[in-house]
Formats: sequence, C-alpha cells, structure tokens
Amino acid sequence: MSPDTPIKDMKDLCKVKEVNDISLYEIISNDEEVLYIGAGPLRSMLSEHLPDGVFPLQGARYYRTFTVSHGNDLEDRRRSLIQDHLEICGRKPRYNDNE
Repeated sequence: MSPDTPIKDMKDLCKVKEVNDISLYEIISNDEEVLYIGAGPLRSMLSEHLPDGVFPLQGARYYRTFTVSHGNDLEDRRRSLIQDHLEICGRKPRYNDNE
C-alpha cells in the first residue's frame, strides 16, 4: 500500500489546514523512521501528537496519509501496515509496539 501524499512536516500542520477526514496516517522521525501508524480524524489525531498535544510522540517530525475507501477498512488496513512494517523492519513502529 503506498501513501497518497508526500511526507509533510508536522510543524506545518497549522499552515497546511489538513482536513479532518477519517484517514490512515504514519508519523515519521527526522531519520525517516516510522514511529506510529494511526487512524482517525486526520487533523485531530495529528494535533494530538504534536509536542504540546495530548499524546505527544517524541521524535515526530513528519507525517503522510493513506486514503481508505470505506470506514470498515480503516482498522484492517492499519493492522496490515503495522504487519508490513514488522515483516520489513523486524519490529513494529515504536509507538505501536504494545499492539
């Protein structure tokens, strides 16, 4: 599954005016390591992961999104991305480790 958007900088989230549509997303470090794979209302969820957010992710610098055609597919596709990461990298993303 390939992303629908290029990697975007988290610090530009306020400027980008990202929509709050239900989406699948990856949070990425400065070293391009996938830190977290999440799903939900995009703008709200990304805002929660900013340094001053409710669930800040240390090292989060970038994000990219994936389009999901049906809400029912969202969690299945998220689990699939996490599994793909596990198979390629030998571990889950840092903040998905306990799932």
